[in-house]
Amino acid sequence: MSDAWERTRRRRLLVHAVLRSLGDRRDPVLTHNQRVEIDAEYGDLDGFLGEVQAYWYRAFDARLDQLLAGDDNELGAGISSLWRELSLEQPAARRLLDAYADRPILLAGEEHHRLRLLAATGVDHRPTHNQRPAMA
Repeated sequence: MSDAWERTRRRRLLVHAVLRSLGDRRDPVLTHNQRVEIDAEYGDLDGFLGEVQAYWYRAFDARLDQLLAGDDNELGAGISSLWRELSLEQPAARRLLDAYADRPILLAGEEHHRLRLLAATGVDHRPTHNQRPAMA
């Protein structure tokens, strides 16, 4: 197995392990051991958060493809609904990203995705806190 593939596999496993550990907890606080693992694998928290965001948007975009394949005249509402549904299905990822939403890496990633979505659909989707489900 190549070094690049092994690194990709380790990172994927780490992202999923951290998200599983956060489970349904209201406060997505990373443990000291998680931070040590994250720093060792990514160099810093921002690299890890960028990976979680990329994971989130890959899932969002896959579902967006299904939405675009349908005959939906209310695309904007469909996109907002898709965001809410994915937030309910992946609550740990959403809470973690929301907790660090003001980090420049996440702001840049969100803006990049917003512009790509606008170019592809004509919808300027800017998630707001009322589109995100309340934390239990």
